[in-house]
Amino acid sequence: MFNRKKDSGKRDEDIAMRIVHAGQVRDVSFRELLLSTNVTMEALLSLLAKKGMISPDEMIEEISSIQKRHAEASRRKKDKGQKEGVE
Repeated sequence: MFNRKKDSGKRDEDIAMRIVHAGQVRDVSFRELLLSTNVTMEALLSLLAKKGMISPDEMIEEISSIQKRHAEASRRKKDKGQKEGVE
């Protein structure tokens, strides 16, 4: 079931999303979606830095802060799951 190919040639588990526009269907893989997101973010951050709206140091600090916040939330979720499993 999961290895069945779609019309696009992509396997079901490789498809992140399906876009329908003007009657045309396009399967977008996780890799394509990730690359598109990375290019978009790079362009946005580059423009913000060029316009002086954010410095590279501020950008690095914010990324680090967000990564720590995500790691802490993930740790709390894992700890909560372990506590609920113990009776």
